[in-house]
Amino acid sequence: MQEFLYSDLKRCAETLRKQNRFEEAAKWYLRLLHEYPDQCDVWVYWGAATSFVKLKRYREAIMVCTTAQKIYPGNIYIYNVCSWAVFHAIIKKLNVHSLHKIYKAAKFIFKYCPDISPANPRMPTLLEVMKYVDQQQIAYPEFLVQAAESVDIKLLSDRPTSFKSHNNVLSIASELEQYLSCMIDLYFDQKKWDACVEYCDKALTSITSPHYNNRIWWTRTKALALVEMNEDDTAIRLLSDILQQKKEWFLFGDLAHVYYKIEQYGKSLDLALEAVLSNGTPKMKVNLYLLLAKCFEKNEIYAPIPDTLALAVSIRKHNQWNVPPALLKISLRWQVFDVAPEDSTGLLKRCLPIWRRLWSERQQWAFGTISFLFEHGNAGFILRDTSRQSYYFKTEDFKGPLSKLKANTPVRFLLKEGFDKKKNIPTTVAFHIIPLSATPSTGVDPITTN
Repeated sequence: MQEFLYSDLKRCAETLRKQNRFEEAAKWYLRLLHEYPDQCDVWVYWGAATSFVKLKRYREAIMVCTTAQKIYPGNIYIYNVCSWAVFHAIIKKLNVHSLHKIYKAAKFIFKYCPDISPANPRMPTLLEVMKYVDQQQIAYPEFLVQAAESVDIKLLSDRPTSFKSHNNVLSIASELEQYLSCMIDLYFDQKKWDACVEYCDKALTSITSPHYNNRIWWTRTKALALVEMNEDDTAIRLLSDILQQKKEWFLFGDLAHVYYKIEQYGKSLDLALEAVLSNGTPKMKVNLYLLLAKCFEKNEIYAPIPDTLALAVSIRKHNQWNVPPALLKISLRWQVFDVAPEDSTGLLKRCLPIWRRLWSERQQWAFGTISFLFEHGNAGFILRDTSRQSYYFKTEDFKGPLSKLKANTPVRFLLKEGFDKKKNIPTTVAFHIIPLSATPSTGVDPITTN
């Protein structure tokens, strides 16, 4: 009679689980485990743990698996479901657990899920922990490096995951794209420049439609690695190409550092000024301020150096960061002493007008007249005074009052390389357009402020 009851209860629990009625199934499995502990086979424990995982009751799943592992040591099915429970309980909630607990959970999963498969959490665990280590800016543990380097990329899916959110279809990077991005970060962090460039190339060639502007970041990382390998010309070309697509202060800063390295100090100064005057958080530019001061020194522009150095020191003190030897050395040389943490705001206000004036004085300005604006108001053309040649411009590059954004307004402007998508050819376009009446008599250029 007891045997009949056990079989009947087990059959009922299994039927409910297969019907995805996990709440009810879990109750029957628990009754089996409590009332018939000596008769329960491995599938009862597995069914109970699986039901708890589906219900997101991961702690209970782990407890069931812990008991099962003592009775059925080495059973791959128990370890598999336990790995999923550990993954959801710890790996998916990295920010609420200690680093020791995260590493212990990852090691458990790697041990009992030795092969990459959609049926186990080995690959999701590897990706999540690698991203976490990179975000926390801590050293990669050896066990994680070994797990990452043992991956056969042929086993990884290259298909992005799509899902709907608020009637929008969103896409998540494929397993392969995520892995390649993690390996690029790993090798860059470890200063393994050859391997970093190799994985950048793998990503750039194998991922046809990258997510999150990854193509730009991979190219930038490759360029920075090439700088470390003294392949400066290639790095400059790559960084210049990126700047055609994305105007960000740190990209100007990257190029400024490379030009300083190869002793082209005038070009470095131009780019450093562009970087410090572009939108961005001042504390993120703290190393850039040091570079700018060094550029001033090399170009024999001495007046702005003390305040520029003081700004870098003040920001570091305000954020309780160490003052690096290079900054300390040049600060002592320029007698920058007793800088208070709260001085940074006032120093920045003093520096910005000077930087803007210097930037403006170093530009090769062209002069002309707005000759045409499109009806949509997003772009137009400027007719240059000297050559009578027309240049395309976007209205977002107009640096004056909107009342002046109209035909026949005289302007000064800069020229840069662009690309005509309709004709599919390189071209020259106008940018940083300033109505002449908006230019102060002092010569201070109204460049975009931080």
